[in-house]
Amino acid sequence: MRSIKSTKKTTAKKTTSRKKAAPRRKKQASWKKPVFIGLTVATLLGLPAGGTAYLWSQGIIQDHIERVEKASLHASMQAGFVLDEVFVHGRKETSGADILAALAVERGQALINFDPEDARKRIEALGWIEKASVERKLPNNIVIRLTERIPVAIWQSGDRYVLVDKSGAEISTGDVGRYTHLKVLTGEDAPQHTLDLLRIIDQTPELQKRVIGAAWVGDRRWTLHLDNKVSVRLPAENPHQAWRKLAVMIQDHDLLSRDIELIDLRQPDRTIIRMTGSGAKRLLGSEENA
Repeated sequence: MRSIKSTKKTTAKKTTSRKKAAPRRKKQASWKKPVFIGLTVATLLGLPAGGTAYLWSQGIIQDHIERVEKASLHASMQAGFVLDEVFVHGRKETSGADILAALAVERGQALINFDPEDARKRIEALGWIEKASVERKLPNNIVIRLTERIPVAIWQSGDRYVLVDKSGAEISTGDVGRYTHLKVLTGEDAPQHTLDLLRIIDQTPELQKRVIGAAWVGDRRWTLHLDNKVSVRLPAENPHQAWRKLAVMIQDHDLLSRDIELIDLRQPDRTIIRMTGSGAKRLLGSEENA
C-alpha cells in the first residue's frame, strides 16, 4: 500500500512583532486511548461496554452460532447432501441392524453434521468388529469397511459361553453352537492367555487336534484336556518344552492308547502318569498272575 503524504503548503506572514506562545495542551494519559477506542467501538456497534464476555453471558453469540449452523444445515440439505445409502464391506457375522444402530443415522439425514470418527468408534465397540473405517462419500453415501474378529476358542464362565479371538477379546455369546469344533477354555482370565496356549499346542499339529479344552489354573499355568479324557498338566515355566516332550513320549511309547487319565509334566526331571481305575486293576491283576 502506498503511503500518501500531504503536499499542502502552509505560509505565514512575516511579522516583526513577537507573538505570545500559545499555552501547551496537557498530554492525555496513555491508558485513556485504548479505553476511548474500546468505548467508541462498543458504541458504534450498539453493544454495552462488556465486550464478548457479555455476549457469551447473555447467550447472544451461542444463539448466533446456532442460527448459522441451522442455516448451513438447511443449505446443505437443499443442495442434496443427505444420506441415501450405506455401503458395508467385509461384513459376515455382524448384524446389519447392529451396524446401523451404531452408525446412528437415518435416510434423508443431512451429511454435513455426520461425524465419521465418532461412528467408527461406536462400530468398533461391537463384539465382532476388530477394525473399521467410516467414510462420508458426498453427496449421498456412507462407506464402511470392516475387519471382523476370527473366533479361536469358546470361554466357559459358569453357565456363560463366549466366543473369543486369539487376543482374548470377547466376540459374542450368540449362536456358539456353530463353533463346537473350537476348544473350550475355563478359568478366570483364561481368554487373556489364549494366544500363549495356541503357541504351545500349535508346535505339534497332530497332537493339537486332540486337545478339546484347556483350564487356566492359578493364574499361572494350563491343564489341557484331550479327546480320550486324558488330562495333561503343563508347568508354569517352559510349557512349550514340556509339550514337545509329551509329543515325543506319545510317538515313542504310544502313550495315549494306554489306560491313563493324567499326565503331569510340572516337574522338569520327571513325568508322573496316573492310570485309570480299571487300568490299574488290570495292571495289578497281571502282576499277581505273573
